Amino acid sequence: TLKQLTDTITTVKQQHSRLVAGILADLDRYHQDLTSYSEQMIGMETMKSRMIQESARLLSHAENLTEGDGAITTSTLQKISLMLQAEKDFMLFGAPGAAATVQENVSSIEENALRAMRQTGDGDEQLKAFRISKVAAIYQRIFADYLTKRQNLQELMQRTHSSRDAFAEDLRTFVDLEQKESQTQVNKLKSFTITVSLIAVALTLVITIIVSAWITRPLEQLKKSAMSVLKGDLNTTVTINSQDELG
Repeated sequence: TLKQLTDTITTVKQQHSRLVAGILADLDRYHQDLTSYSEQMIGMETMKSRMIQESARLLSHAENLTEGDGAITTSTLQKISLMLQAEKDFMLFGAPGAAATVQENVSSIEENALRAMRQTGDGDEQLKAFRISKVAAIYQRIFADYLTKRQNLQELMQRTHSSRDAFAEDLRTFVDLEQKESQTQVNKLKSFTITVSLIAVALTLVITIIVSAWITRPLEQLKKSAMSVLKGDLNTTVTINSQDELG
C-alpha cells in the first residue's frame, strides 16, 4: 500500500509538472500579447493626435485660400468638413464606411489644391494651395497607417483574448486536477489508515491471546491439579518452570 501511494504521488507530480509548464507558457504568451497590445494602443493614440493636428492645419490653410475661382475654395472647405465629420464618426463609433469617406475626401482636397495651384498666378496663393496639398498628403499617409495599425490591433486583441482563454482553461484544468487528486489521496489515506488500524487491532488480539495463554496456562494447570487433590489424587504434580509467583 505504501509503495502504491508513493508511485501515485510520483505520477501526479510528473503530470502536474507538465501541466504547470503549459500554464506558465500560456501565461507568458498572454503577458507578451497584452504588453504588445498596450504598446500599440499608445502608438495609435499618438497617431490619432497627429491626425487631429494635421486636420486642424488643413482646415486653417483652406480658410486662408482665396484663389480667383471661389468654387475650388468652397469645394475644398466642404470636403474638409465632410472629412472631419467622417473622421469623428470613425474614431468614436467605428462607423461603417467612415474610413472610406475620410480617404475619398482627403484625395479630393489634395486634387483641389493642385488644381488651385495651376489656376492661380499669384505666388502667395500657390504657396497656400501647396501647403494644403502637402498637409492632405501627410494626413492621408497617417490615416492609412492608422487603419493598418487599427487592423493589427484588432487581430492582436483577438490573439490576446485567445491567450487569456487558453490560460484560464489550463488553470481550471489544473485546479480540477488538484481537487480530484487531493480527494483521491485523501481517500487512499483513509483506506490506508483503516487498513493500518485493522492490522493493529488484529495484532493486538493475537498478542493478547498469546499473552493470555502464557499467563492462564499455568493457572489452568494449578486448577486441574487442585481438583485432582480434592478427588483424592495426592500424587498429582504440576510442571511450572518459571521463577515468578506462579512458579
